[in-house]
Amino acid sequence: MKNRKIIIGFIIAFFCLLLIETFIYLTYSNTQKDEVKIAFIVTGDNLDEWESMKAGAETAALDKDVSVDFVNVPVDLGSEGEQEAVLRAFNDGADYAVVATSDYPAMISFINERQLFNKVFLARNGALNATINGVVADDEAIATDFSRYISFNYNCKNILIVSSHEDVNVDTLKESLIENLDSKGIKAEYRLMSSDPSVIKKSLYNIEILGNYDGIITLDYYTMEGAASGKLRINRDIKVFSVDNSQEAVYYLDSQGINALAFKDDYSMGFLAVLQITDKKEYGNMASNAPLYYIADREIMYSDELEKVLFPFVK
Repeated sequence: MKNRKIIIGFIIAFFCLLLIETFIYLTYSNTQKDEVKIAFIVTGDNLDEWESMKAGAETAALDKDVSVDFVNVPVDLGSEGEQEAVLRAFNDGADYAVVATSDYPAMISFINERQLFNKVFLARNGALNATINGVVADDEAIATDFSRYISFNYNCKNILIVSSHEDVNVDTLKESLIENLDSKGIKAEYRLMSSDPSVIKKSLYNIEILGNYDGIITLDYYTMEGAASGKLRINRDIKVFSVDNSQEAVYYLDSQGINALAFKDDYSMGFLAVLQITDKKEYGNMASNAPLYYIADREIMYSDELEKVLFPFVK
């Protein structure tokens, strides 16, 4: 009789354990099923350049059932490489894709053709208040504030604006800069440079040597690098102002190759891009409340506010 009770007890215990394991398995399975997978597609030859945006996205995902994966597309693959990366991410199980595109019109066409309006979002690069969801900084506001900063702090009268390519962001920046600088009595003209970095460096060095301009505004990485390195090589007080997000730009700001830097807040854009998807809110239209950009010079670059976005690797 005693043995029978023991056997019955073991059977009951076994079924209890089985029920507990089944409950845990089902709960875990539901959790896994409900997890939202977001793939960030970014263009660049160095994924470290996107560390700040990645940190913002991962922070936003901490308290949610969200996994974030960053996929780096080499520059030479262009828009086709970005589009292939988006499709590959969906094939690998991603629910959404956030793209920091190098070719805005091509990406918009791709989204429209594939009808991915509620699946693909844009970050950093793109047109403000566009029909495609995205978290982008206000380029007109950047140009207005940068022009105001330059006119207030420097006695520049003749400024050359340069870039190595043209896209929706460059077009907005150059047009707004010329308009705003002109309103302050500063002559500004735009010049499209070569796409070859070595040619850009040589051209900008010669421009700085000739002295026809007392200021240069660069709108991308290669013109920033060319103008900043040239400024450090010559003994002429030409002012260099840059719109760029690279760590090299921060280095040149610190070493005085750049006088002032306008940069977009990648951390906040990564953070808000995740919330836009998970919370179903139009965070892309928050530019008036959260400008998503900063203007820094060497005097303020190590302030508490700027250090966390200028130096994402410093924990």
